[in-house]
Amino acid sequence: EQLRKAAKGDARVRLVLLRRNYGQTAAMHAGIQHARGRYIVTMDGDLQNDPRDIPMMVEKLIDGYDLVHGWRKNRRDRWLSRKLPSRVANWLISRVTGFPIHDLGCTLKAIRREFAVELELYGEMHRFIPILAHQMGARSTEVVTNHRPRKFGETKYGIDRTLRVLLDLMTVQFMLKYFSGLPAVAADSLVGQYYSSRVIPMLLISVATMLAGSLLPHLTRDWESGHRDAARRRLNTFTKLAAFAFTIGAAGCLIASPLLFTWALRGKYDAGLAVLPGTLAYCACYGIGCVAMNYLLCAEKAKLGSLALACGLAANLGLNVLLVPRYGLVGVVVATMIANVTALALIFWLSSLAGMRWNPGTLLAAALPLGLWLGGLPALAITAIVLALGWRERWLVTDDEQASLAALVSSLSAGWRNGSNQPRQATTQA
Repeated sequence: EQLRKAAKGDARVRLVLLRRNYGQTAAMHAGIQHARGRYIVTMDGDLQNDPRDIPMMVEKLIDGYDLVHGWRKNRRDRWLSRKLPSRVANWLISRVTGFPIHDLGCTLKAIRREFAVELELYGEMHRFIPILAHQMGARSTEVVTNHRPRKFGETKYGIDRTLRVLLDLMTVQFMLKYFSGLPAVAADSLVGQYYSSRVIPMLLISVATMLAGSLLPHLTRDWESGHRDAARRRLNTFTKLAAFAFTIGAAGCLIASPLLFTWALRGKYDAGLAVLPGTLAYCACYGIGCVAMNYLLCAEKAKLGSLALACGLAANLGLNVLLVPRYGLVGVVVATMIANVTALALIFWLSSLAGMRWNPGTLLAAALPLGLWLGGLPALAITAIVLALGWRERWLVTDDEQASLAALVSSLSAGWRNGSNQPRQATTQA
């Protein structure tokens, strides 16, 4: 309401309203695209950034810089859950990318409009604006900015998101380059092979993240209205459906992957193709974990989820140290697979301790991605057998879930029939 008043009373204020909460990156991208000024400044709305730093940052742009990013040198946040993970992540990202920076997470930035509008922002890429702009040829500098204690609301970011970033960065770049024992050029080639095996799996993770984010508001509504058993049942059902969908989708991609790697990638990434089954398997496990994590978020036990991811990170580091020197790229994928399975198992166990009642069918469905190691067709066969037996014997899907799914299929088919009949009726009337 205050924003509407400001926009109505001052022509310089433009209010951009999104249909729903799409996340910080999408909101920032929309704001940049609607901005009209020569210089664009981004900042958080939690009152921790200090607007009095803006003139100093704009002066830097006038002096010739294209991007000025803030450094919360005296950050006023909790040390263990916010400052320490952020420092570790910033150090690693700086080492991996070769771009020196102290504080990628600081939203307070000033950038010339011609660079800002060209930024491709999606997912969580708002964190990497300085690096993206640097790759576009922008001259950037970092300045110390004020940071104030949080007085209102709760942060939407926790240690779990930092740990997910660390899990990926340490696995790919750090481990392959520093523990493989290979020359620098060979290690870089291995990194490229690994990334080639993640092109399709990362799409799977994107779908899982969107699914988990779309499901959370519905579960939260049931939870806060006192219908917690309904929220548990719904989460059981969706976790099972996600596990089946991710496994079947990954198996289909695995079957088609030789064509993709031969045609699109021109046969240059045979090592990436060889480890693709493992990469798809651990990405599917990660996606299932994203959906299952919703219970801990509803129950306000997000720290337990952070603990599960921290254990997965520790397992990943330890196993990479052991496996990479001997097995190279295969060792990386095996270590990451074990780490993701560990994190997923801990999410199930810790959420059970917090009151979630997972039924056996959900736990069995969550194990299906492991069959991807055997290949696409075997994984599909295993999934079909489990689905058929479980449906018939009613130990995979409960009676209520079967009735709900049958009603959903009936509704969809009726809608499709009505849609297909509508043009014929219109033709007959004409």
